[in-house]
This record gives sequence, C-alpha cells and structure tokens, in this order.
Amino acid sequence: MELHERLVLQRKSKGLTQSDVAIQVGIDASTYAHYESGRRFPEYPTALKLSHILSFSLSDGFPVQQKMEFSVEEINNLRHIYHQCFQEFSELKEKTLTQDELLWKTTHLFHTINDRLAPVQTQMEGYFKMTTHQKDGSSDEDITLRVIPDWEVMDLVRQCVMLQAEINKCLYASRS
Repeated sequence: MELHERLVLQRKSKGLTQSDVAIQVGIDASTYAHYESGRRFPEYPTALKLSHILSFSLSDGFPVQQKMEFSVEEINNLRHIYHQCFQEFSELKEKTLTQDELLWKTTHLFHTINDRLAPVQTQMEGYFKMTTHQKDGSSDEDITLRVIPDWEVMDLVRQCVMLQAEINKCLYASRS
C-alpha cells in the first residue's frame, strides 16, 4: 500500500477530515490533500507527526522527503575559503617559487579547503544514511527517504573538490 493510500485509509478509520489532520499536524489543508492524492510526499518531521496522529509505522517503506539543511554561517565560510584559496592558487601559479615553497603553499591551500569542506561532506553523507533512529531516537527501523539536495551547496562542494584536485596536481608535480 502506498503512503497516500495509507493516509486516506487511516484518516477515514479515525473519522477525521483532511482539515482535522492538517490542523493537528500544523500544515495547510491543501498540502495535506496533496499528500493524500500522491502528488507530494511529506518531509520527515511531517511524516513522523502523521504516523503518530494516524497510527502507522514509517518503517513500511514509504518515501519521505528530507531537505538538506546546512548552517548559513558554515556555507558562507566555505564559500569565502573557496574564493580565497582560488585566488591564492591562481596567484601561486603565476609566481616562480622554490620547490619547498610551492610544496608548503599548496599543502596549506589543500588543507585550508579540506578543513571547511569535510564537515559539509560528512553532513551530506549523513542525509543519505538517515534512519528514524538517527533522526529522533524513537526507533531502530529504517525508512525510505527522498533527499532533496541543496543544489547551491552541492555546486559549491563540487567547485571545492575540483580546486582541491587542481591543487593536488600541483602538489604532486612539485614533489617530482
């Protein structure tokens, strides 16, 4: 049974209207109507509320959406570091440096990006491994999540990884 079918069945078995359920969950009645029609899937916190109100388990393999959310400060810091390192690396390629200077500066740039990038990548990986146990501590059951990527953050991560690869090439070239 699909999620939208389960919502209709459980709501009717409890004698509730769509508006009743929407009010209890704290969402717009039209949003809830979209869930029941199958045109939309609820985000994880909403799905969890629905499962409690309508008495069903999320472990039944229903797809639930989860947006990737990142700290604005963390992303702004990553963006700043990316632009700073990109500028420094561009200038570095124009300079004539000794092998040791080049090795030190490229290593420093690589680690500067990595220090800001690693936590964001770890958080992104966590979205793809999420279970209800990890999310709310109430269950060990796995659920199916449809992760909604933050495309701006994913593009920034891609740019950082590409810059790291360029720095890495330069780093290994300076060692030869």
